[in-house]
Amino acid sequence: MSKVILFSRWFKPAKNPRSFRTYELLYELLRRDYSITTFFPQGAKISSSVRCFVVPSCSLEGDLIHVKSGKVDWRQIIIKNIRKVFLFFIGDGPKTLYYAYTAYDLMKKHLSQENNYDVIISISYPFYVNVALACLKRYINPATVLIADCGDPFYANPSFKKAFYLKYLEKWVLNQFDYVTIPIEAARNNYLEYLPPEKIKVIPQGFKLMDIPDSAYQKNAVPTFGYAGVFYESIRNPRFFFEYLLTLKQDFCFVVYAIADAFTAGLLAEYKEKLGDKLEIREAVDREVLIPEMATWDFVINFDNDNSNQRPSKLIDYAMSKRPILSFNQATFKSEVFAAFMQGDYNGQEHIDLSQYDIRTVVDKFEKLFYQK
Repeated sequence: MSKVILFSRWFKPAKNPRSFRTYELLYELLRRDYSITTFFPQGAKISSSVRCFVVPSCSLEGDLIHVKSGKVDWRQIIIKNIRKVFLFFIGDGPKTLYYAYTAYDLMKKHLSQENNYDVIISISYPFYVNVALACLKRYINPATVLIADCGDPFYANPSFKKAFYLKYLEKWVLNQFDYVTIPIEAARNNYLEYLPPEKIKVIPQGFKLMDIPDSAYQKNAVPTFGYAGVFYESIRNPRFFFEYLLTLKQDFCFVVYAIADAFTAGLLAEYKEKLGDKLEIREAVDREVLIPEMATWDFVINFDNDNSNQRPSKLIDYAMSKRPILSFNQATFKSEVFAAFMQGDYNGQEHIDLSQYDIRTVVDKFEKLFYQK
């Protein structure tokens, strides 16, 4: 029986792509009879059959990379400025660094007693999960295959500016691994300047696919469409779309399942006041609840990132809902296409091949790396 370590900052009940990635990978490996050891954060809901080392951590709420919404006072101004300093010089907040360090220390002690693993996979973001494992390499059995599973690029991510030397840190870290896995082909160019092509492997986000019956959808009396996720001020800012909605004279219902960070919460509160009942804001829910709900909408909205090297993983959930997907960003939005969708004409929809996201197919690709060293 092959032995695998999974190391991640995120796991259920957290609701984000890295949590979903870790969860699905873990349970498919278990179904294939791997012996799994995990290094997961406090609060992770995990099967009792898995040996789990709990990494001491603080909630990221209130971390210096997240400024709370509400009335701004002098303390928040100070926090905002400290936030900018941390992001520029380090690329993340202090609690993320604390998590990475405590995980490093915990795993180092474990490896001193048990060091016969076949594979270790670190799942970022945050990037410092990969940093921690890279720093552990000298303590790891040379026969162990090390895989860095990367979501968004670190230095090339345009969300905020970073000090130039973080590019060299990223290069050193990634070169400590046997393989670097990325979710989409478009992200490859971000890694080619760091790594030889043979070390970069494209492995999509994987899920246990849900079968939604066609009967789940009945045409709504009022055009109903929706979005699920988070917004970013720099790369996924929907303000242009909300301004467009304000110009529409017809009735509609725009449902948003929001991950409530400060920017998203503030933006939605602003336009809820302007759009009233036409905008329905809901708290984030588990995928098992979300997908059947999306299946009742007329269509779903995907806000493309403004950069081409990232692709929202929510597209997989959208495709499983079997509703037409309308994708755009500020540069590609066409009012005539949206108007056609509102009339039930979905010729401009985006088509997703779900077969490549089947967790069984995804783990097949991981397994090919397990035995190539």
